[in-house]
Amino acid sequence: MQIKTAALSSFNAGDIVMVKVPNPRLSKLSRGRDPRLMQKYASPLHIIKRIGMVAYKIELPSWWKIHNVFHVGQLKKYSADKEDDAHNQLSRPQLQLPKTKKKVSGAILNHRVTSTAKRNHTEYLMK
Repeated sequence: MQIKTAALSSFNAGDIVMVKVPNPRLSKLSRGRDPRLMQKYASPLHIIKRIGMVAYKIELPSWWKIHNVFHVGQLKKYSADKEDDAHNQLSRPQLQLPKTKKKVSGAILNHRVTSTAKRNHTEYLMK
């Protein structure tokens, strides 16, 4: 009986690759963005060196704050887009600030704390 194994790609130092973005719902890279609309792979990134048989150290942007060693299964060979040069650059996502709550001036007559399944909310009765 033969055991089937997936053919793993092989890269060299200096190769340009695409890195699979970690789980968008948990990722620091998806701040303020809908994870369903995020790219699955980030590119172009350069390989620094091979570590062992199946891991590679990748040169990541400084604003990525994640570990820079990836399994070969998380990498794809990069091919440049000849029609649109904007796709050939790794862009930093725009920071989306949270919406500010509306401020209301006036006297507080009363307040109460209501609880939901996940957290408590304070409600105020204003004059």
